[in-house]
Formats: sequence, C-alpha cells, structure tokens
Amino acid sequence: DLDVVIILNPGEILNELLYENSKAARLMYVLATRPTQHLHIIGRNSVESKRPIDFYNNLDLQAEEASISIGDLEVEISETVSLETSNPGSIVAGETSIVKLCKGFNLEINTSDEQFLADGWFYLGLSQNIRCVSCNFKQQQVFRTHLEVDGIVSHPWAFVCLGCLVARKSSVYPREGLALVDSELLNDSKVELFCETCQQ
Repeated sequence: DLDVVIILNPGEILNELLYENSKAARLMYVLATRPTQHLHIIGRNSVESKRPIDFYNNLDLQAEEASISIGDLEVEISETVSLETSNPGSIVAGETSIVKLCKGFNLEINTSDEQFLADGWFYLGLSQNIRCVSCNFKQQQVFRTHLEVDGIVSHPWAFVCLGCLVARKSSVYPREGLALVDSELLNDSKVELFCETCQQ
C-alpha cells in the first residue's frame, strides 16, 4: 500500500483501456483502495471524480477531442481527506456533532436528522467493509455516540458516505455489516476505549 495515490482523469484512463464495466470497476476499486493516508481523484467534473464508471459509459469521444486545460479540472474535496483508519479517533479529537466533525475533514454533508446535529459523536474511522445503501459507494466514515438508557450503555453507529455525502443511521444497514465494520476499525479493542464519556 502507498501513503498517497492521485488518480488523474479516471474516465480517460478507462477510455484508453476500453475496459468493459466489471473490469473497469475492479480497476477503480484497486486504485482507490491502495492509499493509507490520502486519496486524490481529479477529473473534469464531479461525475468523473465521483462516478468514473458512469462518466466512462457516457463519454462522447468526438466531444472529448477538444483540449482541456488544467484550469478546467475539478478536484473533489470529498476525495482529498486525510484519514488514518489504523488509529481510530486520532484525526478529530473530542465528542461533537457529526456535522462539525465532517467540517474538520472539509466535508459539507447532508442530513435532516436532528440527532446528527447534537454533540456526543466521535469519529471511529473509514470503513471499506460496508456500501452506501443509496449510491453503493464503498468508503463510509463511521461515527459512534455514547447512549445510556436505564443504566445500559450502548454506542450506536452513524455512517457518512463519501460518495453522496449523506449521513445515515445504522438501522438502514445489515447487522452483519456492522459487525464487519467493528472488526475492521476496532482492531480487537473495545469501543469504550475511544469514547470520552466512558473514559470519564
């Protein structure tokens, strides 16, 4: 694995290779999962940056013959975030709202859920083991919060998709997927070790 990977014009890469969809998707998956610190995807528009397979499928070769200057390129902020999944909670310290935590990553997320606007959330890491229920994007930021009801403590999840930038409750994801996320990010530790409320 590499610290930094830069993918420049992913749609054009696929166009040069003339891959069919499944092979193109596998290539993009391999490229996007190599970095351990930074992933930069640079394209001519948000479709090429966020959905290179769609861009490739809709590429009009005649229209693309015109030269494109570096000023025309659009860098997707959502793909330039520094993430250290090997050390959960190290990037944004403290417990606060998911919206505020995401702003620490330069991400403007969409949410209508008041729960995500309240303080008490902490960042656990970036998961590669669960896909967005809406856009099927694989990289999901994982957040947990401290909840105590009738003396019983739990740590509910929330996910922010780096594809569509929407925050969602864990209830929309399969339970087996949540177990995979915990196994991936907690590294055999307990979530209580990352929760400031539990540490008090």
